[in-house]
Amino acid sequence: MRPHIIDATLRERGSDLTSAHRVLIAKILDELEVDAVDLGAPATFAEGEAVAECARALKHARPVVTVPPADDLAPGVELAANAMASAGVTDYVLMVAVGAKADPAFVRNAVGLAKARAHTVGVVFGDAFGGDGRDGTDVKKLLAGIEAAVWADASVVLLEDGTGAALPETVASVVAAVKAARIETTSKEELRIAVQCRNTLGLAAAGTLAAMRAGADAVVLTLTGVGEGAGCAALEEVATAMRVHGRTLGVETGLKHEKLARAAQTVTKLLHEALPAHKAVVGANAFAPVAGAAALPFTPASVGMNERHFRLTSRSGRHMVKASLEKLGVDLDELDLNDFYARFLKLADKKGLVSEDDLEALLFFGHLEEEDPTYKLECFNVMCGSDGMLPTASVRIRVGKRTRTESSNGNGPVDAIYNCLTRLTGIRCRLTSYAIGANGVGMDALGQVDVSVECEGAFYHGMGLSTDILEASALAFLHAMNNIEQAKRLATEKSGKKVRRKAKSPEA
Repeated sequence: MRPHIIDATLRERGSDLTSAHRVLIAKILDELEVDAVDLGAPATFAEGEAVAECARALKHARPVVTVPPADDLAPGVELAANAMASAGVTDYVLMVAVGAKADPAFVRNAVGLAKARAHTVGVVFGDAFGGDGRDGTDVKKLLAGIEAAVWADASVVLLEDGTGAALPETVASVVAAVKAARIETTSKEELRIAVQCRNTLGLAAAGTLAAMRAGADAVVLTLTGVGEGAGCAALEEVATAMRVHGRTLGVETGLKHEKLARAAQTVTKLLHEALPAHKAVVGANAFAPVAGAAALPFTPASVGMNERHFRLTSRSGRHMVKASLEKLGVDLDELDLNDFYARFLKLADKKGLVSEDDLEALLFFGHLEEEDPTYKLECFNVMCGSDGMLPTASVRIRVGKRTRTESSNGNGPVDAIYNCLTRLTGIRCRLTSYAIGANGVGMDALGQVDVSVECEGAFYHGMGLSTDILEASALAFLHAMNNIEQAKRLATEKSGKKVRRKAKSPEA
């Protein structure tokens, strides 16, 4: 049995991304060869354009658009269908979300609205496995809703563990009961049952595997388990478990597993989050030896976490850099090789030896530059020492076509730099975490700084890479500031207002 894998990363977190980054993630998922990609549902015309761009980017995976629950589903259905029409896509699945205990008449009406605009229609039943994971599921009520959906010509049903509290045994029993009912679609085909588990109690992966074992036709996953609340079942975890325990579970997957690690790392960075070292399958410590443990049933190479082999220098020709990028699986048609090579030479002159990790860092920061950040670091200078010398920093940033300059002191060189940046951007936030690491291995690895800041109750991540740890610190903090500005712009776009960046008299 080969259950379909539907990725919902964009549905769960697409609203936190720019249009360009949504398209990039869609392409990454398509390269993984997932069966379908849930693009989410546009809430505005502008979001509809972003969804359409993602749909056009898919070459292998089938697009899915899911309209969230509402008393009146018509506006959501209209926006979703218009987005697909704008993309020129006809082969897609239009899902409408209803409650697990929704009235059959409401379900029939919802499917009717969707069927008027799309050929393939499905229904999402939220909290299908019990509201709090303890009160059980009214299977008869659920089956009545499913039968109403099928009567209206739905062919896909998604059972969602909305609270993330259901035990794997509960998930399996409900799926088995629905499969045992043998509900046929109007075309006499067997109804396709999909399952999505949330991770509130850390049971999402186990629940998903239990659903497959009980006969689920498809599972909904997200890269690294991102999602609302505590997230969802992680694609890389479930897919690797399917590969390792395929015979026991009676399942197989057609994914390109060797691309999982890079996909997870890229998506995490685009979402401005840090990938925990202990993250299963794709974390930095996932393959670290454990005392007394037997050999792992899968290798780092099987998920794309190969050891770094090559080293490039400023004398490495364009063809060597191109070949190295091809080894990383980079689509060169999507890359401005001249621009990338110029940035490579600049790094090689500063660092000497350039590794695979460094190339991936250049690729990622190339994506960041596509965001057209509000603030760019021009230069900085720091004076500090011992014997009571007060650390002092001077920083210049670029805002549009103008520059701003500020000087400040602090408890240390990093604190002095951050005080300058706070004054220059005018953003008042609280630094909640600051971590220094290495991007790669060895003494020549690039220094990596990850910061988290709190602004108006929300948390933002920033990352900086440089051969100079103070420069990496400045870049990380400024990256977080840009993420705050980006969040404000996205919020304004959602409200339908025109975005205007705040003006401030420059200090040059």
